[in-house]
This record gives sequence, structure tokens and C-alpha cells, in this order.
Amino acid sequence: MKGSIMPRFYVDVSDGERAFVDRVGFEFTDEAEAREIARYALPDRSSECTAEDEHRHFTATVRDEAGRSIYSASRLGLGPPNLTLVNSRAEDAA
Repeated sequence: MKGSIMPRFYVDVSDGERAFVDRVGFEFTDEAEAREIARYALPDRSSECTAEDEHRHFTATVRDEAGRSIYSASRLGLGPPNLTLVNSRAEDAA
């Protein structure tokens, strides 16, 4: 669509020791696309995590343009991801 502006979302990440706050943001078509990117921000347990990471807590949080947290994805060390929808909306429940 010509002239349409996509919403901007911010993906903050933490590795349990350091936090990286996204001050620039990304334009995504919708919240679902932003949530998908948050999952990819977590390290892949098979290829990126080391033995030292076993007890670290990795988190990726998505904020909307107003600064509200709308989604959080986390992984404890080498375990499976824990995905949480922070701000449930009607279209997400459908």
C-alpha cells in the first residue's frame, strides 16, 4: 500500500548478565510478526549455547510504539523456550 506506515516495535534482549535495550526499533506488519522475531532473538539451544550458558536466563521482550511490553520469550540455559503473550488482544484470542 502506497503511503501506509507499518507499526514500529522494539525488541529488548537480555542474557541474564547484560540487557540490550532496542532504541531504534523495527517496522513489522503486525504484532504476530514482531513476536516471531522475538523467538529468533533467543539463542538456539543446539548451535549457540555453550556449557557455560546452562544456567543463564535469556529473554527477548517486544515493546510497541507506546513502550508497552506486548510479548516476552525466554529460555533458561539449554532448555525449551517459554513464550508469553503479555498484552492479549481480541484478535490474538481468535
